Amino acid sequence: MRLTIDRAELLPPLQRIQGVVGSRTSMPILANCLLAAGEGGLSVVATNLEIGLRDRVAAEVEAPGRVCVAAKKLFEVVRELPEGEPVALEVVEERLTVRAGRTVTRLLGLPPEEFPALPEVDEGSGVTLPAETLARLLGQVAFAMSTDITRQTLGGVLFAYDGEGHLEAVATDGHRLALRRLEVEGGGEPFREIVPRKAVSEVRRLVEEGETPVEIRFAEKQALVRRGPLALVTRLIEGRFPEYQRAIPTTGKSLVVVDREAFARACRRVAVLAHEKTHQVELVVEPGQMVILTQNPELGEAREELEVALEGEPVHISFNAAYILDILNAMEGETVRLEMSGSGNPALFTEAEAADYLCVLMPMRL
Repeated sequence: MRLTIDRAELLPPLQRIQGVVGSRTSMPILANCLLAAGEGGLSVVATNLEIGLRDRVAAEVEAPGRVCVAAKKLFEVVRELPEGEPVALEVVEERLTVRAGRTVTRLLGLPPEEFPALPEVDEGSGVTLPAETLARLLGQVAFAMSTDITRQTLGGVLFAYDGEGHLEAVATDGHRLALRRLEVEGGGEPFREIVPRKAVSEVRRLVEEGETPVEIRFAEKQALVRRGPLALVTRLIEGRFPEYQRAIPTTGKSLVVVDREAFARACRRVAVLAHEKTHQVELVVEPGQMVILTQNPELGEAREELEVALEGEPVHISFNAAYILDILNAMEGETVRLEMSGSGNPALFTEAEAADYLCVLMPMRL
């Protein structure tokens, strides 16, 4: 293998794969990336057997070939090369030589035949979304994914498509739920698949880099996320996602409308004195006013009053302030609507400006 490539072209794919490369593994090959040069340029591939990433960049290829080298060290080497210098890559007997200006680095390689092949996910159901739309969608639901390893089916985002243009993205950890509805073009077969937390994090990073439409496709317990020449393949979480529709309140005895940013600022200030493990704050809502308060026997107490609009019954309820802030930060409108039915039932958070996004939050015991 022998080629020449701009440093500015080579560095981004090497940086992208760092989140995928297996750092703690009994298979040394997974700490490596596969470089494959051919007529289409240079491909950079990495996998940890759960997630695989393939990117392709333009290069002047004099001789095709493949090699496996340490992904982290190659990235560090290229990152420190002088800007503006063309980078020459050459492989002789599974040893990669990197030249730029007066700098020469040689990295020992492994046989490319040992590198695991990424699964092919060319067929199957899927949708195509603008990158900005997918980034916004994931940002609005990802915070509600569970981190509890004993609740595997909750450790990701559910993508549910009805085959008629209606897509829902849902995440829940049992304490809170976030749901975003989206109208998509085209038909296609219905699907209901759970993308794991790690893959969701990698996809969020990838879609924030550009505006190219993103294709999401599901087949054979795998998902493919493709944006131009960049492709991510991930295993899906097997199992049944909870019937989340049952957790969404349909009616409420109290409707509170409050300025979103003012609510968030007040929660942050009061939560400074909340218990460091529970982050518990109380909301006392009466006509025209909501009081946010917390009492901590070890530190003291704090309270703040906000102007609100209340329809229905006054309410006294308690929540985890960190969960409230996650919801408020994910929302974008000026005002937030809280629908509640007493202190022991879940609350529904929606935006007056957007009917396609909602969150459900379980209360804490007063």
